[in-house]
Amino acid sequence: ELTVIYALDESQSIPEPQRALAREYVKKTLGEMTPEDRAGVVVFGAEAALDQPPQPDLAFDAPRAVVNQRLTDVASALNLALASFSGGSQKRIVLITDGNQNAGDAATAARTAAAAGATIDVMPLKYANRNDVLIEKAIVENRVSLDEPFDVRVIATTREATEGKLS
Repeated sequence: ELTVIYALDESQSIPEPQRALAREYVKKTLGEMTPEDRAGVVVFGAEAALDQPPQPDLAFDAPRAVVNQRLTDVASALNLALASFSGGSQKRIVLITDGNQNAGDAATAARTAAAAGATIDVMPLKYANRNDVLIEKAIVENRVSLDEPFDVRVIATTREATEGKLS
């Protein structure tokens, strides 16, 4: 017996073509499961939600649960997936994400899942987003007075030349 929990990244960093690809992947792999296997779906963004609990013959087209898409907390998805397992079946989490985590501690959650006997497989959602600007560093003096102006040095990178406004 096998129980698979699909942890599906629904954060705003995932473009629509990759969302469709992820959904098709889930549908395709559900069709390859045996009648003894069970599957469920967790969706996540800033938090995780149990979209469908583990069950035999899971039917999935698109997520039903709605999550805050402003952040990506992989740890909450892994923790909820782990909590969704029951019984003595093999435990597998299929993490479908672009990996742009900006909340939570996925490494700790992954170690917890491994210690509980769950296998984590990752399906990376790859895409080229040439318009992103990455703030690498913001440098401020150690001590500044409340009433005095001070300098902030920002180091940013991007793949292509662009203009922006820093507020």
